[in-house]
Amino acid sequence: TAMARSISCFVPVVAAGAEVGVSATSAAAAGAVALTQPLSGLGLAATLVHEHQHLKLNALHDLLPMFAEDGESLY
Repeated sequence: TAMARSISCFVPVVAAGAEVGVSATSAAAAGAVALTQPLSGLGLAATLVHEHQHLKLNALHDLLPMFAEDGESLY
């Protein structure tokens, strides 16, 4: 239910060469998931779960910044 409410748009991406399973979310486009054509239903499910987590992190970062964009990479 949470995933269905947070993902509102699929943006098709053409794979470049042999790339498969490419996906992305953007903090500037809440609810959108860009992805190449999945090879299987299981691959699509894994991609959606993964990108849903990014959507949640982007929303949390909007409410409470989790890092400062000062050029340092932190993990």
